[in-house]
Amino acid sequence: MESRELERLVETLLVSDLEKAEQKLIEAKDVDMVLPGTTPGEKLSYIAAAKWIGNKIRQEKCEFRAAYEAYLEVIKEK
Repeated sequence: MESRELERLVETLLVSDLEKAEQKLIEAKDVDMVLPGTTPGEKLSYIAAAKWIGNKIRQEKCEFRAAYEAYLEVIKEK
């Protein structure tokens, strides 16, 4: 997963936009925005990560890099 692509999603899209895209992918419908990844699963992974990181930034008032590193720690633990 590329951090630059995640940062672009977090900085340019609203959570509601990400959720709409997520729902469309789950329903196997076309998404009308550019998302990283080549498969629906990869695209969903980017969406989930962007939502998690965006929420972390808003809740803790931290920078993208700190939220991204926290996300990496969470997924390594699972």
